[in-house]
Amino acid sequence: MLETLLQIGKVLRQSKRLHHHRYIKRAPQSEKKTPVSYFSIPVREDFSFEIENISPINDEDFIKYELFYLTYRSSEADTLMKYIWGDILYGVIKGKEQGYYRMDNPAIKNAFGLSSFVRGSEDAKAFMDTKIDLFRNSFVSNRDLIESFLKQEGNEKLCFLHFDFLGKHWYEFTDELEAINRKLLSEFIREQDNKIVLRKSLYKTIASPEKNLPFPGFSEDSMYKVKTFENRDEVMDLLYAINYSTKAILSERDIKIIILPRGQELRAKQIEEFFDKDSKKSNTAQVKEQIRKENKLSIVNTRNEWINSMDSLFPTALFETGENITSFDFIFSKAGGVSSPDVDMIELAALEKSLLSSVAKKILNVSLDVEDKRQALIQSKKELKPLDVRRSFLNILGDVTSDKKKYQSHLLKVLPQIYSDTYQKDDLLLPTFIEKTEYNIRNENENYNLLKFDHLKFDYEFLTCLRKDGDKEMENMIESNSYKIGKLLGELAQPVSWEIKSFEKNYVGLLSRRIADKQGLITFSNFINEKLAIHEKAYPSLKGKFIELAKLLSQVNEEDYQRNYCAFGFFEGYFAKIDTFSKESNKLESSTNNGE
Repeated sequence: MLETLLQIGKVLRQSKRLHHHRYIKRAPQSEKKTPVSYFSIPVREDFSFEIENISPINDEDFIKYELFYLTYRSSEADTLMKYIWGDILYGVIKGKEQGYYRMDNPAIKNAFGLSSFVRGSEDAKAFMDTKIDLFRNSFVSNRDLIESFLKQEGNEKLCFLHFDFLGKHWYEFTDELEAINRKLLSEFIREQDNKIVLRKSLYKTIASPEKNLPFPGFSEDSMYKVKTFENRDEVMDLLYAINYSTKAILSERDIKIIILPRGQELRAKQIEEFFDKDSKKSNTAQVKEQIRKENKLSIVNTRNEWINSMDSLFPTALFETGENITSFDFIFSKAGGVSSPDVDMIELAALEKSLLSSVAKKILNVSLDVEDKRQALIQSKKELKPLDVRRSFLNILGDVTSDKKKYQSHLLKVLPQIYSDTYQKDDLLLPTFIEKTEYNIRNENENYNLLKFDHLKFDYEFLTCLRKDGDKEMENMIESNSYKIGKLLGELAQPVSWEIKSFEKNYVGLLSRRIADKQGLITFSNFINEKLAIHEKAYPSLKGKFIELAKLLSQVNEEDYQRNYCAFGFFEGYFAKIDTFSKESNKLESSTNNGE
């Protein structure tokens, strides 16, 4: 991942994409929620300020593309908000200071009680005899007026104050910008063994001797063994790309999936379009679902149709890149907090675009097949949501707690396998599916109608068929005696539920406990038989099923018996619309037999 980031950073830096610099930010756009006013102060050739000529800036293109401010830091953990030079962003909204400038606060006795200008004085000593020094000398003379103006114009909004150096921006002073970069780098790096290493934590996966020495016996003098940089330019490349190392293309609660493009002769615009494409297109979930519905009316075979219809795991940007982008790095991270960095958990390097395309098409085809089966069975008048990998996992694995830890941890395990086309075995899915179904029955979950068995089983089939030989796995289950026994038992149990109000909650909702082994299965089947007899439901159409059930039970050894297969079959039979009998027809059949 790091090498890919350095490649991206080099392209962005060489193309002078200043807004990608880690510590240089673009002026925010004014919005209704957070309004921003923009003003310009003329600066004379001798760097004195024309305070009396402050004027508003109204040129929208100028605001959008040319205004930047420096967020100088001596480390990633530095929260002092030191002001060195250049444009300023400041405001107070609901009593809280915003932007990257702070005013004096006598109530605070440490450095945080000082103005940002004063906080930056010590670091600014590195720029003596430069234009930065001249600028700061003028700022001292006008500080009270400037800060008063910022307070006035930044009341319940943001104020961006631009310093106009005779038509030149602060970042267009090449020597001064280079000096700023040198100072920034000096805070983070040092030479060791003729190489450059980081002495402070800058990039999340590189250890810092000042913050953490995570390896037993690892010393500060051995930092070069973790990662070395050939020269300072490489570290600058990292500064230009590092924001992309935490920008999630996809996220699920605190799981972030970061995707970085790889290829030959990458261009800055191409990189920017890759990361911004999905946010600029109106490719919302609702729009994608509508496109998918329309495409199902015809054969989904053209390039644009399948791209717009594919699973949410695959952003369209993956397949709308230039031919020179041939692969991607996938990084699965656990999102950090305000003061803690993200933690990379899994990395998939150089996944080929062709492989990802093949996996995406496979998922689309499987989902369409399973959706057809679902519609044929459920026959809902309301349009059902398309099957989606993350949603199907959530339906099955999402537990009753708010953090859904089981769901998240399992995603972290299986999504890398799905992307790399190595998803082959999933021992958690079927038992959890059975457990979830039982839970819904016992507790009459508020989402029961959406997550009851005849909906949920298609999520399970969809996810199972995504695995290598997954369709064969479904076939093996359905052909097993355990499944067949369960299905017959479910059909026999259905009329019992008509007569015993608590049956579903106390028996169907606790099915796995009742049929934990073969002896338990036999006991439960005898219980069903007894209840049918007591309630005069032992009709000829059911007696035949008991004969078949007894035969299958005699053929199953304890070692061959699979409880989860049996449970799946039971729910299939129990919730099925059985054609061979109904309440009415069997009542009629029973009265006829009694008359005889």
